[in-house]
Amino acid sequence: MQLGAPLTVPAGSLVCGDPTKSSSRLTSGFFYVIGHGLDAEYLKSLLALGHKFFELPDDTKNSIHIFKSQDRVRGYQKLGENVTYAKRDQQEVSCRIVPF
Repeated sequence: MQLGAPLTVPAGSLVCGDPTKSSSRLTSGFFYVIGHGLDAEYLKSLLALGHKFFELPDDTKNSIHIFKSQDRVRGYQKLGENVTYAKRDQQEVSCRIVPF
């Protein structure tokens, strides 16, 4: 697969239920949100917070494991635990930010 320029989506167009917009996101796998008005320093601090989380010991990250959440959707997943299209993803994921 040849990679082109990343898909960008204006913040104002992020509307749930619009199949024309969601289908383009599904084909690219990810997208950048533009025009959101968030300060660059704030975004850098969020990125640093993410790095800080993933550097934590496994026991700490597992304290918010996805299987411990009420909806079993939000939380932490170790490498190889997330399955997409019957294939294990090689990514470490946290789908919520919590104080640590």
